[in-house]
Amino acid sequence: MNNTKIIIAIIIFSLSLLACNQESAPLAQDTRPTVNAKIILVGGSNVDRDYEVSGKVTAKNNARIAARIMGYVTSVNANVGDYIQAGQILAIISDNELQSSKAQAEAGIREAKTALQNIQKDYNRISALYDKGSATQKELDDISTQKDVMLAKIKQAEEGKRQIETTLTYTRIKAPFSGMITEKHIQGGELTSPGKTLFHIESNRTFQVEAMIPESQISAIKKGKEVNVIIKSTRAKIKGTINEFSQSSTNTGGQFLVKVNLNKKDVNNTKLFSGMYVKLRIPKEQNDSSTGIDKKILVDQSAIIHKGQLTGIYTLSSDNQAVLRWIRLGAQYDQQVEVLSGLSIGENYLISTDGRLLNGVKVNVIQ
Repeated sequence: MNNTKIIIAIIIFSLSLLACNQESAPLAQDTRPTVNAKIILVGGSNVDRDYEVSGKVTAKNNARIAARIMGYVTSVNANVGDYIQAGQILAIISDNELQSSKAQAEAGIREAKTALQNIQKDYNRISALYDKGSATQKELDDISTQKDVMLAKIKQAEEGKRQIETTLTYTRIKAPFSGMITEKHIQGGELTSPGKTLFHIESNRTFQVEAMIPESQISAIKKGKEVNVIIKSTRAKIKGTINEFSQSSTNTGGQFLVKVNLNKKDVNNTKLFSGMYVKLRIPKEQNDSSTGIDKKILVDQSAIIHKGQLTGIYTLSSDNQAVLRWIRLGAQYDQQVEVLSGLSIGENYLISTDGRLLNGVKVNVIQ
């Protein structure tokens, strides 16, 4: 019994010492790095409303070059990415059979002309005898018929030769205009046939933008109107002018095709390639009844975080920590970009000044 009391007393004493040690232990300090950042309050900006649609860059001149005859390709003189000149020979198709046919046609023409010379002599002789009354009308008619038949035969043979010569030109595949080879579908030694695509060529550095405009926005379209074109991959902004647009959407599902010429100087200063996707921003007309002013959320582009296909922005929590928030972006306005969702008026976002913002990092707010 006494031993039990002693053990209990020892346990109580140990617990008392432990409690005293815990009370006297200093609190752990927060050693996380602190990033200086500016805090910006989100407000609504008055921005004139524009129409915005997606489009694609296309070459102003492009052509599908196809074979017009059957034959074996003896040589290919152009590859994808080559810059070629108008009239340059891109490929050659074997013309042995055509050359043989041409030689036969020429031989037939020579024979027919020789025969015509003999008939002409007989015609002259019989015609003279007929004038003297020594030849009958039937004899003169027969020789005249032979002469007409031979003339028709020569004419037919010469027409056949011209057709062969025209077909021979099809064995030389030439570039219709200067540009770049974007596709090649033939190799030397292959058998080609009429209609088979051999090359695709696009004009060099002469681009346009093609876009489909819904009928709700077609009222803003006018030939010669200046628009803004934003390249999605590079975010570069260039000027364009509406060059043509279809006034019928019967065969396009209610969409109207619009083509925009790009400023040549901007094109030369921009890494632009056919097939790039763009945003087309079309200002509304002054007399458009739907024109108005929108309150839009605009943030500095330098505050935007890109992670793969996602875009985000850092906001400040109540305990001064950086919090990454995913947002959806809209149109660009010079150094700012519109936030469509994920951020509201009255909230805030951060712009780092001397360090990299990370989710959860401490923030020292500076002016």
